[in-house]
Amino acid sequence: MTSTIRFLRLLRRLDRRGRSRAPFLAVACALVAGACGYAPTGYAAAPLHEAAGVTIDPVGDTLGAGLRQWDITRLAVTQQTDSTVVELDLTATVITRVAGDSTGLLGFIDFDIDQDSTTGRQSAVDSYRHDGGSSGMRAEYTIVLGNVAPDSSMSVADVNFRSVGRVKPRIDGARLTFRVPNALIGAHAGLLNASAVVGATGGPSDFAPNTGHLATHD
Repeated sequence: MTSTIRFLRLLRRLDRRGRSRAPFLAVACALVAGACGYAPTGYAAAPLHEAAGVTIDPVGDTLGAGLRQWDITRLAVTQQTDSTVVELDLTATVITRVAGDSTGLLGFIDFDIDQDSTTGRQSAVDSYRHDGGSSGMRAEYTIVLGNVAPDSSMSVADVNFRSVGRVKPRIDGARLTFRVPNALIGAHAGLLNASAVVGATGGPSDFAPNTGHLATHD
């Protein structure tokens, strides 16, 4: 099976599971006033920055698989007391698939919340990379960039690819920013690893980091 087919089948599987389950998490009710289940959060500054990590990805290193060559330039993660903020920078203005655009952004942002490469599932980067390298991480949670609801929120999947909630990105030109409640992904230890792969219909086009993974640090 080619990496392109795996990429699309996994997105379809996540989409079916996300639609078949009410996107909720009991502990998230306490984070969203008046909500019964998880709802996208705002972007007001959270108290106390705890840990951060960033990786810069080369421009023009796309794989050449999808209908649109989405190209990552930067992946950054900042952990705060109540949330994990993720910034994904691309070379072009972000187009999501909420309108059904076949060139809209697809992909996965993986989190290894215990920084243990022996737990979790294979990262999306390692599933679709072509160079035989390794991210050196496994994943417990994933933001699914192709699973877009009418309100523009995107699914968060657990280690078994079950949808556990949704997060609504802020889009500023070529940057996607997510604020993920730590209660949603169990990120309470203050440190995690991350990696990302993006693409469009036809397959993945870029991943970051190119070698290894992003690790937050104090």
